[in-house]
Amino acid sequence: KGDAGSVNITARDTIKFDGEANNGSDSGAYSRVNSGAEGKAGGVSMNTGSLEVINGAVLSASTFGKGDAGSVNITARDAIKFDGEGKDKFNSGAFSEVKSGAQGNAGGVSITTGSLAVINGAQVSASTFGKGDAGSVNITARDTIKFDGEANNGSDSGAYSEVKHGAEGNAKGVLITTGSLEVTNGAQVSASTLGKGDAGIVRITATDAIKFDGEGAYDGGTYSPVNSGVYSRVISGAQGNAGGILIITGSLAVTNGARLDASTFEKGDAGSVSITANTFEASNGGQVSTITSGESDAGNITFHVKDNITLSGSKTGLFASTSEGSIGNGGSIIIDPRIITIRDGAAIAVDSQGEGIGGDIQLTADFLTLERGTISAATRSNTGGNITLNLQELLLRDRSQITTNAGVDQFGGNGGNIKITAPNGFILAVPSENSDITANAFTGSGGRVDIQATGIYGIEFRESPTPLSDITASSEFGTQGTVELNTPDTDLDSGLVQLPTIPVDTQVAQGCYSPDYAQNRFVITGRGGLPPNPQDILTPDAPQIDWVSVKPTHNNRSIPPVTSKPTTSTPKRIIEATGATLNAKGQIVLSANSSAAPYTFRHNPIQCHGR
Repeated sequence: KGDAGSVNITARDTIKFDGEANNGSDSGAYSRVNSGAEGKAGGVSMNTGSLEVINGAVLSASTFGKGDAGSVNITARDAIKFDGEGKDKFNSGAFSEVKSGAQGNAGGVSITTGSLAVINGAQVSASTFGKGDAGSVNITARDTIKFDGEANNGSDSGAYSEVKHGAEGNAKGVLITTGSLEVTNGAQVSASTLGKGDAGIVRITATDAIKFDGEGAYDGGTYSPVNSGVYSRVISGAQGNAGGILIITGSLAVTNGARLDASTFEKGDAGSVSITANTFEASNGGQVSTITSGESDAGNITFHVKDNITLSGSKTGLFASTSEGSIGNGGSIIIDPRIITIRDGAAIAVDSQGEGIGGDIQLTADFLTLERGTISAATRSNTGGNITLNLQELLLRDRSQITTNAGVDQFGGNGGNIKITAPNGFILAVPSENSDITANAFTGSGGRVDIQATGIYGIEFRESPTPLSDITASSEFGTQGTVELNTPDTDLDSGLVQLPTIPVDTQVAQGCYSPDYAQNRFVITGRGGLPPNPQDILTPDAPQIDWVSVKPTHNNRSIPPVTSKPTTSTPKRIIEATGATLNAKGQIVLSANSSAAPYTFRHNPIQCHGR
């Protein structure tokens, strides 16, 4: 009975804890309330240049008895490494936890460093397994943070502030600030609840890039993709609300089965996901999801992306949906990139497979391309959600779908509404590729499709779906919906430039003065060799066209004989002018008489230089 003391270590260069030759007692630093004890843990504090905690060694300020856990505070100027090195029994790391059977609150873990690596099953955790709140995990790394579960020993690498199975309390969340972040091979950042209590929020700020990748993680004896990622969830059997996920970064990639997930699988609200980035990519099963499988509504997904969003691959996409058997409504998805591409089976969906209403999708972009991609606000048995697209251009290829369909066999429901606004652009599709825009229903009423664009090509309205590219708002056994296509009349003369009708005088560049060679001339002859059109107005500058004699064989009239007198003359020799004078009429008279007084023009000749 009594409070534990604190452990404070300061080292100018390095600190290392290594459990490689573990003899049954863990290497590490401890300030704990042990099992059966009553009191508070004092905490563990480290201040150093670099820190290594490896091979099962730990830094712990947890409680196993009655009393609050202490906090773990680490400052390392250069680097920190927590490495489980594949140990089967112990997880290296930093812990401020309320253990199973204990009563008290976790104190939290705070880390400030240049770079951080948490790998091979190591953890940073401020969770609760007993009765009491989980603490917060606060990590600031100037350069890089890496969570990697490559040699996972049965417990995922990562950062955790969780309410575990059987526990009662609230998770406080995870806050990460860094230059770049990688979460790979099954590692996780989680503020979820598996017991009774609210899940915390996960906030991540990375100035450069964030990567979540599930490729090659160890899973049940084989290497296969697993769900690396960020989680703020209410797990099946738990009670509480998910806190949500907030990410701000330069570029974000979610690949190979990784997840950003703020869902609820039980009683409690799903959290929301908000992402701000220059670019976003999800591929090969990467997902962002806020799904509800219980009584509560799914959360919203909001993207503020400056440049491009690319979604590719089966099971890839953004999902704010409800699962079969759920009662809650689907969440909404709001996106505003410059360019968005959805291809190869990827989707954006707010589908409702339960009893709730489907959510809405709002998308603002310059260019939207679907190439075997889907945008869906469909519902199984209720009213379909609404899809609003504000675009410059939309391209549909290879069985792509934009749908707010409602109802399936044995279920009713009305189709939702689709509004596509591209006042200065086009809606394009290939007729034979069966790409559709549909607001159909089964037994209920079809929805409304409203499209405004400069032109719609390759896809057209039809009363019911066909193998071609269709725009439909039909109902198989109910009331037909409405389709309104607004395309302004096209002026074929728009954009043409009116050429001038008045000819422009040709300007000749100043020639060069070359009296001894290369004498040239430039003659303006008017319109050229073609005679004017008889309907044209005569103009003073029109060239005179001489009469042409018709060949005798084509002329039936008699032609009088023409007499010609041959003459023989000797051509006069041409003498070059050597001077010029002005006569009484003011005319210039050229003269070859050397005695005549020459008239000198005020002109500076341009000299030519041969090469």
